[in-house]
Amino acid sequence: MNKAFFKHFQILFLIFIIFINLGTFFFTAPLSQNLSDLGNALGHKFYLIVWGISAALYFFIYTFVFMKKNRYSYRLGYLLLMLACIFMAISVCIPYDPMHAPFFSKWHTQLAMAGTAAYVILFYHILTTIMKKDIPLFQYCVRPYTLLVVCDLLLYLLNSGVSTLLETSFTIMMSILLYIFLKK
Repeated sequence: MNKAFFKHFQILFLIFIIFINLGTFFFTAPLSQNLSDLGNALGHKFYLIVWGISAALYFFIYTFVFMKKNRYSYRLGYLLLMLACIFMAISVCIPYDPMHAPFFSKWHTQLAMAGTAAYVILFYHILTTIMKKDIPLFQYCVRPYTLLVVCDLLLYLLNSGVSTLLETSFTIMMSILLYIFLKK
């Protein structure tokens, strides 16, 4: 792939990710609702699906590129990346209505949580493999990534669950971090 095209596409994709995430605040309360409410209770299912699939696709493409660029050699890691992003994308396509469809609601939640947790842990594994090869790059990447994870964990704990602010902050900041890490 042409490097100039890749660079411009990544910038446009990043801008799209930022705007689609900020757009969710027009529909939901940042701390009292989450994006499942946006798609299911508030009737913006298409917006939720576009949000989830675009975020999962961005995470997959640019984490994959980051892995290749840093010679990540664990095949299981590539498989885990693919599964984590597929889980994220599938979860937004499954309806969340615990009163009328508890089975689907359970899968919606479990896939979203499993995909996100697997992605977060995998990214730490990627960083630890970088540490073995390039300590300055590891230090450059691990601090902001850990800050993002800790802040979002605190937001999860303080809010007693997932909120629109948590979902959008992770998506926006992780996308920005991937952009920055790939420029290094």
